[in-house]
Amino acid sequence: MMDRNRKFMIIILGVIGVLFACMLAYPFGPDQSIFAVGGELIFKKGALLYRDFLEAKPPVIFYIYGFAIWLFGHHEWSIRALDILYHLLSFMLLYRIVFVAFKSRKIALTSLLFYTIFYIAEGFWGSSQTESFGLLPSLAIVYLLMTFEQRSFKSARSTIATGFGIAVCSIILFLLKYTLLFSFAGAMIFLALYSSARWKDRLGLMIVSTICLLAFGGLFILSLHATGSWENFLTMINYLRTYAGTKPLLGLQTIKNAFYQEFPSALLMFLTPAMLFLVVAGAYSVRRKLQESPNDTSLQMFARLSGVMICCGLLSVLVERKFYGYQFIRIAWCLVPYIAFAIEDFREHGWLRQWKRKIIDEKHYLSLVPGIFLLLVAMFYSPVPRMLYRSVQWPWALITKASAGENEVLNDTYPVGQIKKAAAFIAARSTSEDEIFVWGNTVELYFLLNKLPPTICLADGQFIPSWPPQSWRTTVINQLHASNPKFFVVELNDAQPAVTGTSIGSYEYLMQWDELRSFLAGNYQELATIGNFRIFERVADSRAPIRMNP
Repeated sequence: MMDRNRKFMIIILGVIGVLFACMLAYPFGPDQSIFAVGGELIFKKGALLYRDFLEAKPPVIFYIYGFAIWLFGHHEWSIRALDILYHLLSFMLLYRIVFVAFKSRKIALTSLLFYTIFYIAEGFWGSSQTESFGLLPSLAIVYLLMTFEQRSFKSARSTIATGFGIAVCSIILFLLKYTLLFSFAGAMIFLALYSSARWKDRLGLMIVSTICLLAFGGLFILSLHATGSWENFLTMINYLRTYAGTKPLLGLQTIKNAFYQEFPSALLMFLTPAMLFLVVAGAYSVRRKLQESPNDTSLQMFARLSGVMICCGLLSVLVERKFYGYQFIRIAWCLVPYIAFAIEDFREHGWLRQWKRKIIDEKHYLSLVPGIFLLLVAMFYSPVPRMLYRSVQWPWALITKASAGENEVLNDTYPVGQIKKAAAFIAARSTSEDEIFVWGNTVELYFLLNKLPPTICLADGQFIPSWPPQSWRTTVINQLHASNPKFFVVELNDAQPAVTGTSIGSYEYLMQWDELRSFLAGNYQELATIGNFRIFERVADSRAPIRMNP
């Protein structure tokens, strides 16, 4: 007969598997489209970021998407499949870390479940992001530090190996997203302030880690110089100052709005009141347990290390000032063990058993009221509704044969149905040799049509602000004349003030860019307008200008 622990494990792993399987039905979001098309440029054409196409993100995420498409084929689910496998691998390490700290398989398994809930609840837009793939190197840094702390004898060789490992993980995080480097800062803060090792050992590890990280950073810079990407990289770094927020980081209004209003509400929306309560309850239970067992060094080390990483993770989100839910996933691995420990603590103290006895044995039916209240809290003030709305709808639509185009499923301002209709319209009128140029932010059209951009312009958010060099625009015009794409698609109503620092959208900027407007007007005629997409086709013989109505 199967014991209860094995049943618990099978149930938890089964639920995790079902939730992750929902991702296979996800469509792309705007970020996933950019990553996928950039990845295909790298794997199919040998293109290089900053030289052959322009995008603000660091390079690793494009290689991840390109590898997924190379491995599983040209499908939207390819990156989701790789994401699932990646998380399952990461969960092995997260399980190990939590088990070492709390010495409980139930707490470790429950932590995996709650991380899955948080992650799946972010839906198709918030998953397979740069933060998603930061999980494994972040956990590896923590595991290396925990191993270093537990090692009684710290030889020079082991210190160098640990420092090298921390540096490798940190440079991966940096090349995934620059602000993820805060994890390295967290590791250094832990070593400086909270490590139980000797100062000599701590200082040696900090020096080795820093030197190795600087060496890796130097190699990255040298590679940019060698490939001719350095100047564009520097320009993109300047762009990130605007993309992170259109107001100065230390401006009084920024501090008032971002630090005291937007950030707390976004964090609460991500965590939800129910999970926040469990995190606080779990932290209190850990503190009480450490007071009862002060020699529990593993739990004490995890509490200190996770606390530092939470603070550094939140600080990195504050620096970005883009308070989307998926950005907080970088701290979820630190929080879920406290949620799991709180639930286990409630169970161990017999509160659930007492409540059950009152209802069944003593017939105190009023005791149902707290249970109903907790159920309502779990349903309406937890990630569960968000998970149902953002995640379950996609496999349900697939099972019921309902297409996104028919249902016009939207996520904020990203019209999935319109994009697929526009792609189908162009596909019916083109061959595999025909090229297409998209002037807008929705580069998913390239992916759905299995095309690649003919210019360095991937999404046009890098061209609309005032700071891009004239050489970028000149390159785009020259490449358009050389490739002469059959279709020219202009996106409407796509202004992104938080990205570009202006309320001007793609079409409005097209009207201001004389060379691009002249190229379109002199070579193309309008076929149709589908949703927010004006579709133009190249005129084979006639070069007569066409009228561009706003």
